Amino acid sequence: MNKKKLLVPLLVLMFASLACSFGGIGKEEALAPTATPVNTAVPEAPIEKSFYDDFSTTQSTWGDLKVVTTQAKPGQMKTSAKYEDGKMIFEFRDLETYAYKFNQNRSQSNVVLEAQILPTGHTSNGMALVCRANSDLTEWYEARLSSTSQYWLFRYDAALREKDQNPYVLIKQGSLPINVFYPAKPNVVRFTCQDNNLKLESNGQEVISTSDGALTKGGLAGIGAMSHEILPVAIQFDYFSYGQP
Repeated sequence: MNKKKLLVPLLVLMFASLACSFGGIGKEEALAPTATPVNTAVPEAPIEKSFYDDFSTTQSTWGDLKVVTTQAKPGQMKTSAKYEDGKMIFEFRDLETYAYKFNQNRSQSNVVLEAQILPTGHTSNGMALVCRANSDLTEWYEARLSSTSQYWLFRYDAALREKDQNPYVLIKQGSLPINVFYPAKPNVVRFTCQDNNLKLESNGQEVISTSDGALTKGGLAGIGAMSHEILPVAIQFDYFSYGQP
């Protein structure tokens, strides 16, 4: 038998077989149900039971400066938070500016924050400790004091801004007793978030203790400072820590 004659049918059969094979795979893939995409959650930062920073060196655990509001024109804000002489200093060169730094390690739900704070510049100012901030920094509890001898407890809710409402939901406010907070001296301030209880202390004395059950999960802890209608304002944090109540 002529080998060429035999080879031709074999080649035809082989190509036909391959065509069927490829056609079958394509058909099966087209008919097979597509697997449901799996959204892998981005792991959150670890929960730390305690933390201490004396600001003697730059710590990578602190996030970027978050500014909630400012009168500075877009792209022209000059306010900063910097390490200097073993302190974290919020230096304000813009009016009505609220600035924060958050530690990127999550604290437990029940946590006590402590910082030594020295306000300098004009007394129209604010300084704050923050607990239970969520990862996208749209909710938190805040204890704020001022050199004008005032205090506030807030729950911050960024969703209210989208409705043209004040995002700072007032929980309590009042006047600071004499010798509880010094306008031009270092002050040791503590803010405790335990279950539904919020407690603010200054220089070893209780300022206010109240309750609020809106935020219950652990989250980021942080520090903040504010300028208002008069400059200059500078708020110095000598150290910051948190731990279990």
